[in-house]
Amino acid sequence: MKGSHLKKYLPYVVIIAGLLAFYHFRYRSAPAINFAELMVTQQDGNTIPLGSMMKEKCVIHFYASWCGPCIREMNELRTEWSTLRDEGIQIIFLTDDPENRIQPFRKQMPDDALFLQIPSLQDAGIYTIPTSYFLLNQKITSQQVDPVDWKNHEEIINRFKQ
Repeated sequence: MKGSHLKKYLPYVVIIAGLLAFYHFRYRSAPAINFAELMVTQQDGNTIPLGSMMKEKCVIHFYASWCGPCIREMNELRTEWSTLRDEGIQIIFLTDDPENRIQPFRKQMPDDALFLQIPSLQDAGIYTIPTSYFLLNQKITSQQVDPVDWKNHEEIINRFKQ
């Protein structure tokens, strides 16, 4: 009796486990992306491979103009920008927003902040924003879905260690 009772609920348990796994891998983990070959559009409309713009220590930060956590994180990044720059860290912002929505962010950040476009965040595998990748010599050393604590400089620097 007991075994048949468990068998009755087994399909539901399997379905729920499958949905949880799908949610985790789709929305809570950052996909592997070949950033060196990812094509991006610059402010002037030229499309180039992202790898041609990346420095030794680079953060690729996916965001959207309508995302509340992205806006809060952008404000924190603005205050921490000079410290991160002094550590040799380059931050590249990627979005699929149109140029008119990127402009206000570009104006608020220092001149060396790179704001680039990609055709679609979802086509790149990004389903949760903000998502940040930390790369050393174009190799991913760390990634994070959700906002990063940019004030914790030691943690940021450690994310570039392989």
